[in-house]
Amino acid sequence: MIQNKYKFYVVFEHGKSWWRFFLKPGFGHITLLCHDDFNWASINPGQDILALNILPFSAQETTIQDLIEKNTYLKDTTILEVHITVGNKPFIFPSIKFVTCTAIIKYLIGVKGWSFTPWQLYKYLTSQKKRDINFETIIIQERK
Repeated sequence: MIQNKYKFYVVFEHGKSWWRFFLKPGFGHITLLCHDDFNWASINPGQDILALNILPFSAQETTIQDLIEKNTYLKDTTILEVHITVGNKPFIFPSIKFVTCTAIIKYLIGVKGWSFTPWQLYKYLTSQKKRDINFETIIIQERK
């Protein structure tokens, strides 16, 4: 059986939109980071655009800790490392009901659970006790 493994970094931040006042502090927005052994990429679902950026880096920045040290906006965030294993059977992506940053990130990493806010997604990912055998979550950094 062929298995493809993917590693993403889910970044939970305070957010800048007006509705962050209704959300848990520090969990107002989500960004996704990934590294392909050459580049760091950021997927940032905003209010009006889905921004995909190749981040500036040097050859020494190969770990998430290197990226955190260089980018000050990452210092006051919570970061989860999520490992996803996709086998050779079809992977059914969840449908997006409401287009929010949480819904888009869930779609990109294949989460099917009920979570509508960044905090709910954080709790879902950190409490995944192998209910979905294709997920493994590691806490890289917690917001102080």
